[in-house]
Amino acid sequence: MSTGAGEQGTVRMRERQFALEKYVSTSGENSRTPVICTKPTVGTDTEIDPLALQRFAEFNCFKLKTCTRGGTPVCGFDDTRRVLAQFEDMCTLYQVNCEGKGVFMYVEENICEGQKRFELEYKPFDENSKYFIG
Repeated sequence: MSTGAGEQGTVRMRERQFALEKYVSTSGENSRTPVICTKPTVGTDTEIDPLALQRFAEFNCFKLKTCTRGGTPVCGFDDTRRVLAQFEDMCTLYQVNCEGKGVFMYVEENICEGQKRFELEYKPFDENSKYFIG
């Protein structure tokens, strides 16, 4: 029995649910993990070669060594897990990638801010909301 186009759309929406989550510091006082703006999804269709992941992590470790902490928050997107995250600074983004906790690429900060405003206004994860997608 095949599913209709509407049901497939609903499944895709559920796969890309967004939720605000905060991750706790794991690497000491001077480095923090990111504020996650979107919830990771299970069973994404994007896979990356393990060697490519290792090289990506090594490249980010190199960038981390030459990075100066501080500055403005930055936004990153991990396409493999469909996660949008706001980081304390670029060094934190490099650190998360270096430690193999994600494959985050820099995106414009207004994307994270827009997602936060959307979730506050429409509350897509509140079962009482008319915009509930869970």
